[in-house]
Amino acid sequence: MKAKIISFFSVLIFGAVICFTGCKSAVLIDCSECVSVKFDGYSGSGQATAKINQNYIASLLGEMNEYTVASVVNSFSLETIENNGSLSNGDVITVKVKTDSSVLENAGVAALNTEQEITVSGLKEKEKVDIFKDVSIKVNGISPECTVSFSYSGDVCSPYSFSMKRVDGKETTEKYKNGDKIIISLTDSEIESLNKEYIIEETSREYTIQADKKYILSADDLSEKDVAALKKISDDYADNRFIKLNDWTQEEAAIVISKLTGLNSLILASEGNTHIKSVENLKYDSAYVGIGKTAGYFGQVKEERFAYFFYVGDLTYSYKNKETLLSDLALLVRLQDPVIDKNGKITYSKINFGIRESLDAALDEMLNGDFDKIS
Repeated sequence: MKAKIISFFSVLIFGAVICFTGCKSAVLIDCSECVSVKFDGYSGSGQATAKINQNYIASLLGEMNEYTVASVVNSFSLETIENNGSLSNGDVITVKVKTDSSVLENAGVAALNTEQEITVSGLKEKEKVDIFKDVSIKVNGISPECTVSFSYSGDVCSPYSFSMKRVDGKETTEKYKNGDKIIISLTDSEIESLNKEYIIEETSREYTIQADKKYILSADDLSEKDVAALKKISDDYADNRFIKLNDWTQEEAAIVISKLTGLNSLILASEGNTHIKSVENLKYDSAYVGIGKTAGYFGQVKEERFAYFFYVGDLTYSYKNKETLLSDLALLVRLQDPVIDKNGKITYSKINFGIRESLDAALDEMLNGDFDKIS
């Protein structure tokens, strides 16, 4: 019995030695040594590129045949990195190596450290930019009939990177008035592009339209000082026309007398002694600004901008050597297209006068439209 026991242990030890000397040790591949990661782009939109060094893996496989080496090398791959493309400096990413366990087992290969945590670094820091500091608007024309355009003078993007719309919802082709607002915005595609390199402070900005000049159309368009300046223009013109009578022609006198008396203006004009003798007791009454409306062709309505100043007074005219006094007439001064600029200077395209038989008649005839009393 003792001999048999000794023989059994001898066989066991012999077999263990043969196994130890006949089996090769597994090839160990440390993935942390064969995986490299490169970071590119800007912090906040950074990109990580991971790469497996296949030559390094192959160099560890010793004298395996080419088919086995190729199988082992190709069995290593990388999983997609989370949040890639939006990485910032200081973020921690996990790089995971995938392997084909059956291929490695058959080849006697083991993979270590298949997951690695790496801190993102080296990304460029984005520059904070104010895109709209280089955007300017240009207002052309006179309020409320302005047109608006914008320009971009910077080098970060281009004028085609923007769109413009009105806050009030109207089409941008419609005319603008002072106080109207527009919004200039970066396009969605431009925002996406700029965010890769810059921190954008604003993606849109609101602008208020303010033309250098505006038509005088309501009391709101004028301060007390402006009203006084506008009235002085009318008073000076009225003084020359109604008091000094410096610039009256025979035809003007004939038209005025005809309108007041019903006499034929052509006959009056042909009489050399037909003229206005004097205008007396001239007193200022009231003033209005607004848009006059008259019927045009094909049912269209013609609109014109006016400022009217109404006076009352007495007029004496001479016809056929006879003087006639007409009392309590309405004498008016009309400014066409009155405009005031940002410095308070008032201009107009045309100024003329009129005389009617009464103030009521003058108001009814002249204020046909949308007018606002200013004085």
